[in-house]
Order: sequence, then structure tokens, then C-alpha cells
Amino acid sequence: MDVNVRKLTIVLVILLLAALSLSSCAAPHASAAAEPEGAMIILDNGENRQADAPAKVTLKPRPTATAAPTATPTIAPTATPTPTPVMEIIEVTPVPETDGPVNKPDLTGTAEGLVCYLTFDDGPSRNTEAILEVLREKDVKATFFIVGTNADDHPERVRAIAEQGSLVANHTQTHDTDEIYDDADALLADLEAGRQTILSILGDDYPDDLMRFPYGSTNRRCRDYRDEVEAAGYRYFDWNSLNGDAEHGASSRSADDLYDYLVETVNEQASRGRNLIVLMHDTNSKGKTVEMLGDAIDYIRSLGYTFDTLENKPMN
Repeated sequence: MDVNVRKLTIVLVILLLAALSLSSCAAPHASAAAEPEGAMIILDNGENRQADAPAKVTLKPRPTATAAPTATPTIAPTATPTPTPVMEIIEVTPVPETDGPVNKPDLTGTAEGLVCYLTFDDGPSRNTEAILEVLREKDVKATFFIVGTNADDHPERVRAIAEQGSLVANHTQTHDTDEIYDDADALLADLEAGRQTILSILGDDYPDDLMRFPYGSTNRRCRDYRDEVEAAGYRYFDWNSLNGDAEHGASSRSADDLYDYLVETVNEQASRGRNLIVLMHDTNSKGKTVEMLGDAIDYIRSLGYTFDTLENKPMN
């Protein structure tokens, strides 16, 4: 390209720019279209233009940067508050204290003409004399089903029972149920040994036909032997009342607990018009039975019962 043409082109551009600048300053309200915001000027370099043609000036919009998308903030969910529990206040009416069992029936005198047979199993023991002392004080006779081996160790206690007027009866020689309930012959042999022990202490003329099965005649281990025992000439007796001194948990029961237990079982029989056979125990650990015995006798007597030994009771 001719140098002069280049110079002329440059001069024209400079003049044009100056004119545009003056026009915008002097008359901003002119009808000429203003340069769009962000426009840029493009100069034709004249390479494809004829020598005598004027230079071209083109206005094009500047490229606008695309704004980055605005991230939408994530709103954390609001935790639902746990409701505060409301405590309900319940008014409790206190139960009045009583001196005895609640709703205890008044059975005083209802057992007139009926008999109570007190029985003590598994002795003699160091509590035997204390039991006899209560019986003497209350003028009551009882039946003691003794174990032969214990009698061998303390024959004086066996004699004390007979001297007080109570009855000594057979509760087998050993009370070893694993052996004596093996079969009928084993049971009869142990009963015979127990009978001989009693006779050796109290004399050959002492009554020897009364016995009690260890754990009772309805025990599944011995109930099949009852006919053989009767055939051997024995009378046996179970019980229908008790103080619970050998029941589960008896070791933690007080004398009052044993008394209440006895009253409950006695009342059941008295309300049905039945004679009583009361089960208690004469062993070294039964001091609480001694403690409640006097009150038990007084209560049974208040119902109208009289007392006797099983020697005078026929076997039903």
C-alpha cells in the first residue's frame, strides 16, 4: 500500500474521533446515535480496498462476559422441637392401717364341738422343750411325729414329750426319701426301725401304730405305698392347715407372718365346719414357730375348737 494513503487514512481517523468527541460534549441531545455501551471501533486496514476508496470505520459491540450462575443457597431444615412431657399428678388416698388381716372374718365360736390336732414333724430338736412349755401353759396336748435318728441322739427329749401328755408318733427312722421311697419294702423297713426306736425309749406298751409319710401321703413318690402301710397295721394322717414354717421362703418370714399364714388356713377349714390337723415343725431352725405358738392356740380356741392328740382320732 502507498505510504501516503496510510498517512491519509490515519489522519482521517484522528479527525473523525475528534469530531465525535466534540459532538458528544457540545450537544448530548443530538439525534446522532451514541456509541453503544461497551462498543469497540474496528478499522479497515485497506488491504482489500482500492487506492482512492475511503477507509471504513465499523462499530461492533464488545463481547460481554457471561456472568457465572449464582448458586442457590441450601436452607437446612429446621428441627422440630420435642414436646415437653406433661406430668399428670394423681392424688392417692392412703389406705388406713389395721392391727390385723384385712377383712378378717369373725368366726368366733363357729367351731363349737370341733377338734384341733396340733402336730409337729421332724423332731426332737433343741426347740422341743420350748414347744412343750407353751403347750403346758395353754393346757394343750399335741402329736409329735419324730425321726428315729434324732430320737436316738436325744432320747430325753422323746421322754419329755410323753411326760407332758403329748403323743410320740413315727415319722420313719431316717426321713431319707431317696432310700425309703425306692419301693414299699424299703418304706416298711424304715417304719419298723422307727417304731423300734420309739419302743426302746418309751416301752413296749407305748402306742406304735401311728405314722406320717415324709412330705405327706399324696406325694407322688409314696402314694402307691399307702395300701401296704395300712396292711402293715399303721394309721397315717396328713394335714389340712399349717403355719407355713417349711414352705418356700419360710426362713425369711417373721413369727407374725407364720401366725397370719396359720390363721388363713385355719379359717378356711373352720368356715366349712371341719376338724383341724395343723402341720408345724420341731427342728433347730423353727424358733419362730415357738414364738407364734401361744397366739395360734389362743386364736384356734377362740373359734370354739378343743385340742386332742391323733391317738384318739380314727383314720378317715
